Amino acid sequence: MAERYAGISDAVLFGKETTFGTEASTYDIDIPYIQSFSWTVDFSVKQIASLGAGVKYVANIDGVKSISGSMEWLVADGSEFEMMLGASTVESGTRTITIANTLPSYSAKAQKDATNALKFLGLKFGSLSLSIAKGEEFRASADWVAKSITKVAENVSQTSPTAEPFIFTQGTVKIGGTVVAGVDTIRISLTRDIEGVRGIEDAGSDEVSAIVEKMAKITFTSTIQVTDQDLWDTIANRTDTTLDLVFTNGTKTLTVSLTGVRISRYAQEASAEADVRTYDLDGSALDMVITIEG
Repeated sequence: MAERYAGISDAVLFGKETTFGTEASTYDIDIPYIQSFSWTVDFSVKQIASLGAGVKYVANIDGVKSISGSMEWLVADGSEFEMMLGASTVESGTRTITIANTLPSYSAKAQKDATNALKFLGLKFGSLSLSIAKGEEFRASADWVAKSITKVAENVSQTSPTAEPFIFTQGTVKIGGTVVAGVDTIRISLTRDIEGVRGIEDAGSDEVSAIVEKMAKITFTSTIQVTDQDLWDTIANRTDTTLDLVFTNGTKTLTVSLTGVRISRYAQEASAEADVRTYDLDGSALDMVITIEG
């Protein structure tokens, strides 16, 4: 009888590549509190028909292999956001992460079963979603695309995290520099719509030869309680503003700053029930910068 793998030893590590698709020299990026890491391989199988063969297909042909996946985690550090935005600098103890035109590529190893791991090369993250809700931890998720996948007979080992994840009681939302009262939820998303590409000249391989980045689209959505703090003038004034999501845990402060912010949608409902009223805001931004202090 086959032995089931319960996943107790599931783990994933990353290493930054010097050259796209060439394995990183070390797997030294250990992201704490990963909740899930999933992958999908699509071999792009095409069935071929022929005159004289009736209703049955006569051949199967493999196309270009597509490797993609996603990751979800609780945010405790934040330095990993460089993987999704692309650039990072450290000055006087403050790390500043900014959007780069070209995203870095990574190698990743993920535990497959009790004795084997899967190795992904040329992995790029094409999106980042940050969310917080009342009573919840600060959560992040990201989608990725990779160039290649292979099975290796080894085990992946992660270090158990020590720092606590940020939680909702440590968070503040500011619009136009003013703290917003009664925020129930907020989600900030960055997408790059990355795409694996190759040409006819890449003969002899079923892998993509490059992963290209497209425009950086930044959006947000939030549900806010109606209070005596009236944000209508900020919403109705059709000029750009700012939005900041700030978390402080002890000596560490993580700030997600959006600039060039424009509210695109406002929705509120009157109801016969005596519930706390809320309104929804959707919007977009021109830039995102993440800073980590402490």
